[in-house]
Amino acid sequence: MSYYKDSELDKRNRQWFVNNQTCNTLLKLAVSQSSIRGLGKFSVEFKYPITVIAGENGCGKSTILSLVSCAFHNNTPFCPMSLLSNKKKQRTYYTYSDFFAFTAEERGFMRDIQITSSFLTDKPRKTDTRSKSPRKGQWKDYSTRPKRAVSFLGINRILPPSESLTYRNYSAYFGNNRLSDADNATLANYMTRIFGKSYTGVTLRKLHKYRLYGCSRGANTYTGFNMGAGENAVLQLLHEIMSAGRGALIVVDEIELGLHVRAQEQLMTVLKELCQQYCSQVICSSHSSTIIGSVPPNGRILLRPKQDGVDVMYGITPEMAMSEMSGMLHTELSIFVEDDVAKDFILTILPNSVRRRVDIKILGSADGSLFHAIATHLREGRQDFVVIMDGDKRADKIRKINAVIASLGDCHTITAAEVSTFLNGHIEFLPGNEWPEKVLLTSLLASSDLSRLMNDCNIDTIGEMRNFLSTALSAGKHSEFYKLSLDLHLDESDVRTAVVRQYKSHFSAEIQPILDVINQALN
Repeated sequence: MSYYKDSELDKRNRQWFVNNQTCNTLLKLAVSQSSIRGLGKFSVEFKYPITVIAGENGCGKSTILSLVSCAFHNNTPFCPMSLLSNKKKQRTYYTYSDFFAFTAEERGFMRDIQITSSFLTDKPRKTDTRSKSPRKGQWKDYSTRPKRAVSFLGINRILPPSESLTYRNYSAYFGNNRLSDADNATLANYMTRIFGKSYTGVTLRKLHKYRLYGCSRGANTYTGFNMGAGENAVLQLLHEIMSAGRGALIVVDEIELGLHVRAQEQLMTVLKELCQQYCSQVICSSHSSTIIGSVPPNGRILLRPKQDGVDVMYGITPEMAMSEMSGMLHTELSIFVEDDVAKDFILTILPNSVRRRVDIKILGSADGSLFHAIATHLREGRQDFVVIMDGDKRADKIRKINAVIASLGDCHTITAAEVSTFLNGHIEFLPGNEWPEKVLLTSLLASSDLSRLMNDCNIDTIGEMRNFLSTALSAGKHSEFYKLSLDLHLDESDVRTAVVRQYKSHFSAEIQPILDVINQALN
């Protein structure tokens, strides 16, 4: 599983995001009273300057981005590229008609719909609700929305000028470069970092509402007509953020389009720098695990469709997002255990929503293969695991952690202090202070209710069940379940599961620490 470690840039971004009250930062968007495009009542929160929204096709990502774009009223000179027109008096803010169009047969916005945005501000008014007039069906006056520059960049941004008839017809008429020397140098630097090639200059030519970007790499100078779709899209995005100025909201649909993996990683780093510099907020959608994993967990959202709308999940891992979108199993966490008993115990106590996200690996003795697996993972910089040892190893925890630290030596991927902190939070034990078979069977013998176990094993009387348990306990260490399975004429794994199910129903407090360490690692 991908573990994310906050950089200093992340910390600075988070700091201004939660404290700056001058930009009308969007904190929450909610739809109530009705639905739109199949999305029922829902709310989504924004907790980091860059929010990546993931989910399968048709889950509502584009709808949310459209609603976000209409949450504010632009009162600055900036005009977003998607609203540029040839009119003398052009509109610089978005309305719902810019994103939502319906035929006579389609169900559009219902008149009882309410769309509420919450924002960070030093003014008394901290929310805004959009609704339609019950009589006329018109939207509440747009000018009353909170003030903020907004730019929406849709997927048409990756259409190269060479594939546009208008651009081709007017290719000879685009004017001179409109970029300042400072913007030229800044954009060239960003492009160099993102694409790993040396850009020496960037240009912008305009004709009416159309923009044509150009690049120089050494002696090679070219425009958007001969530029890669990814290059052109990134230039538009970067220049739009710089042009929108301080405190703007930038909304991007499928931000990874046209970009290879390394370029995606570098773009997200540059966006973090721009967000810090301009106090900008970026909300985007993506199907890329690289994009999702490039922001802190509190900047990740997964939309999961359900019958009456969508579930909004926060802090998801890239692996979980890929699993949800592909419908295939992508395990996020390895759980290291000593034997079959521990594996069946974990499988039985975990809910399916967690079970599908983990891979339980039997690695043998804590002083043998299990020990080496821990050390190997840490040496490789991997922290995608937790360790569940037998209860009789509980008193030995500190010694085992120190042994792992000693085996790593001068490992450059993780320090001794980091190893100690990590393992203290990622090692847990099966219940009790003895081997698990003895703890489980002894606990059940002391219980007054064995009805669930009796039902699972088809045993008629509690006395008979107690007799089988007592006989199994006398079989010797680690042979208890084998003996019990012989007496019950059942498969040993089925017997272990039945015993754990009975134990779980009466000893939930003893199980909770194991659930906690697994859930914390996943989240």
